[in-house]
Amino acid sequence: MPIATNGPQVQVLSPPQNFRRTNLQSIAASAPISGSTSPATHILNYGIQTNQNTNPYLHFSPPPNAAGSYPDLEVLYSPNNTMPPRRETGIIEKLLQNFGFVQCCDRQARLFFHFSQYSGNIDDLKNGDEVEFEAGLDRRTGKPIALNIQKHARIPSEIISDKRYVGEVTYAPKHNTIIKPGSSPQTELGRLSYENKGEWYFLSFTPLDVSGDLTALKQGDKVSFRIATDQRTNSMKARDVRLEESAAAPRHQGVVCSLKDNFGFIERADCVKEIFFHFSEFMGEVSNVNVGDDVEFEIHTRNGKEVATSVYALPAGTVQFEDVRPETRRGTIVKPIPRAPGKKPNPDDPLPARLKYKDEIEGECEIVFGERDQNGEYTLLAGDHVTFNLAIDKRDSLKRATNVTLLEESLRTSGEKRERGTIATLKDGFGFVNCYDKGSRLFFHFSEVLDQKGYIKLNSEVEFSIITTDSPDKQNAVRIKILGSWKPEENKQIRQL
Repeated sequence: MPIATNGPQVQVLSPPQNFRRTNLQSIAASAPISGSTSPATHILNYGIQTNQNTNPYLHFSPPPNAAGSYPDLEVLYSPNNTMPPRRETGIIEKLLQNFGFVQCCDRQARLFFHFSQYSGNIDDLKNGDEVEFEAGLDRRTGKPIALNIQKHARIPSEIISDKRYVGEVTYAPKHNTIIKPGSSPQTELGRLSYENKGEWYFLSFTPLDVSGDLTALKQGDKVSFRIATDQRTNSMKARDVRLEESAAAPRHQGVVCSLKDNFGFIERADCVKEIFFHFSEFMGEVSNVNVGDDVEFEIHTRNGKEVATSVYALPAGTVQFEDVRPETRRGTIVKPIPRAPGKKPNPDDPLPARLKYKDEIEGECEIVFGERDQNGEYTLLAGDHVTFNLAIDKRDSLKRATNVTLLEESLRTSGEKRERGTIATLKDGFGFVNCYDKGSRLFFHFSEVLDQKGYIKLNSEVEFSIITTDSPDKQNAVRIKILGSWKPEENKQIRQL
């Protein structure tokens, strides 16, 4: 079927996939480009004709009218400038060192552009700015790019409806600062859907188009808006978007448990499970997010997996995973926390230690605990008498011991051999003690001093136990007790623990 155009006619084929309507038919025009021995390749907003030297660039189009003509065909790219270029509008999504990306307003596409293609002062271009440009192909890669970029003059080119329409947010816009060094704030377009005469339509909008609090807008919210029509391209977008009715999406709480380059994981407070979140979903300054922060979020399914969306920071201490019983209990260490110099705890076994105690109702019980549950980092031994509190996880009712503290009576009843000596050397975090009986110097770490609120000084008399490390000929002083009383101001060579 011939097409009337101002320039040379071209052959247009229906897109092989991802097209909007299934009943589209191919149309053809027989006139070749003047002076050419083979048909030139042109990229249209309906379909494409390609040869071996070009890559297809697919763009959706309106369906044909009843008469079977295609009046809305426009050229996106034409080799050798054989047909006039088509101007598009878009939003600056990201600006990097000497290039950036623009999000097309009229179609789902994100195009690369080099700063040299911007006609103005590049320092005046900001994320979120509306621009107009021509779509072209990179000569080296054949990929689509944006060319001849100018700031979009919105006021004279747009007609905004007086009527307000009602629709639903399908994707909320975001304007966040990402944590990656050297990057700029990133803006994502929002989308909404609305019904008109029995058909559903989708419109894009930017954070600047939202009236009121942008962070309050989320997927499923009912909104009202005006429709802005570009007089040059007839493209439409939503303006003056107002929240009318908030969707009743449940909110969940949790604690940030890990962070990567541009995403992280949250430990949920409602179940023993972690959930993924992307930094673009954090409503605030992402550079301020740290592991251990309390957060609130919604849960949505994307690509078949649950992800956290609309993530907000909460005051520290808001999220509580467990109830800690106030009564102090007594118990005996069955299996102490394994401690090896220079080795980190096993992340696959966060509760490696066990103690037993007697409950008035349940009788003799055994309970687990981890490194963070012990008061201090000194060495515990099997048979040690300790005090602790009972913690019960709200999610799965798992019991564990916390605030585990060594009782001094254990040093007398454990059967271990206690040695005496004096502090010979003090460094940053460690020192050496002279043992009276062995006549040797033993290494010790400050964490092995039982009284962590006190001071230690040179020549202090101490009592301690000796353990053999991984090296058979190397021994360390552990479970160190400072003997006697003294005042810190008596000696300047002291260390606060």
